[in-house]
Amino acid sequence: MGNTDINNQNASAGRTEIDLSEIFGMLARKWIIIAAAGVAAAVAVFCYFHFIVTPQYTSSARIMVINRQSSESITATDLTSSTTLSNDYVEIVTSRTVMEQVIADLDLNYSVGALQSMVSASVVTNTRMINISVTNPDPILAKKITDSVSNVSSTRICEVMNIENMVSIVDEGSLPTEPSSPATTRNTVIAALLGIIIAAVVIIIIGIKDDRIKTPEDVEKYLGVSVLGTIPVFTAGTDNGGAKPKFAETAKNGGKR
Repeated sequence: MGNTDINNQNASAGRTEIDLSEIFGMLARKWIIIAAAGVAAAVAVFCYFHFIVTPQYTSSARIMVINRQSSESITATDLTSSTTLSNDYVEIVTSRTVMEQVIADLDLNYSVGALQSMVSASVVTNTRMINISVTNPDPILAKKITDSVSNVSSTRICEVMNIENMVSIVDEGSLPTEPSSPATTRNTVIAALLGIIIAAVVIIIIGIKDDRIKTPEDVEKYLGVSVLGTIPVFTAGTDNGGAKPKFAETAKNGGKR
């Protein structure tokens, strides 16, 4: 029976109990460190995106393609086939031939691959329209490239698909006035939150791992015995005001005397 009680006490001592009130207490005592971590992360990310990352501007245009097989009229079959072939038109917009022609028309100092990385095309949902977007550090150049891609791809689509000239420019390239990236404000807020969370997690982990006996309550909690009393110790060269509990001195040494 005695061995069972001892084993239960040892098992209880080996387990780490997590008390939410203690965790909140640790976080409250270290709130300055947590806040400083959030501010530091926010400042670092803000400076990076504001001073180092080059702002990018996006210009967008739209074209509509109708696969008309006859010059007389537009039929339901033409509209249906146009919708079906929309993905083919998107591939033509970003094709090497179109990029080369745009580079030649605007006398751009870009390779085909570099220009393709700036251009994106997608089908507008449930329509026969294609959205063309160009992202560039120069907003004016972004608009020029967008307009050129729209015009060149319109001609190229008609040539490749062997259809009547039924490619219409719905919207010309827009002139961006605000950068599309980076999202400095959003990234700064996210960095601040991550800094706070990481600091709080580190503090909680350190607090849970710290098994030193610091108070009489810790003796009862970890060892399962009651404290009969504390012995005051006097520091040499001080008056009675320098007296402090012997237990406090022992706690500093991690429970060693």
